Amino acid sequence: MIDNFFEGFEPYKPFIEKKKEQGIELEKIIEKECQTQIYVIENLLNNIDQILQSHLFTFELTHQHYKHESHTVILSAVYKNFYILYSALELQKKGLHGSARALLRQSFEFLILGKFCALTENNKIFLN
Repeated sequence: MIDNFFEGFEPYKPFIEKKKEQGIELEKIIEKECQTQIYVIENLLNNIDQILQSHLFTFELTHQHYKHESHTVILSAVYKNFYILYSALELQKKGLHGSARALLRQSFEFLILGKFCALTENNKIFLN
């Protein structure tokens, strides 16, 4: 009677091993269902990287001649945004949507900060 009770159960697998297997299955499903969107976002990130690499030299030259305190903040916001968006994409592909949303919120905050720094004419903000 006890032998029949355990008949339908799978043998014990460690928790981490089960979660890794579930994560791999979920990744395959997400990549299959969202293949077009992932392709578009990856191409967008590649294009942004190409633009940043080609314009960084120009930005540094103008930064030396027309030194403004906001340039450092703006450049930092642009690069942080780039890496945050890449990390959010990777988390989304793994099915970790909550963690990706937290990063996207941070990305939005850096966009607001960068835009504010680009539009403000008050240099006192950058002194602290």
